[in-house]
Amino acid sequence: MRLSNQTESQVIQAYLKKTGYACSPYYLMEKASYKQIQNEGKTITEVKYKKLAQQAQKLIDSLLDYL
Repeated sequence: MRLSNQTESQVIQAYLKKTGYACSPYYLMEKASYKQIQNEGKTITEVKYKKLAQQAQKLIDSLLDYL
């Protein structure tokens, strides 16, 4: 799913919680930087922008914690 703004993510997270699905409080916005780094064969945590890399790492950590 592509997220273009914070409001959209909040609506989706509320729906998932309402329907009983577990979801991470973290999410990634649709960014060209994430697409580019993956096109280079790298992971999303290797993006050159520190804030985007931190957001990606938080999401990954929360998913691993859930498992």
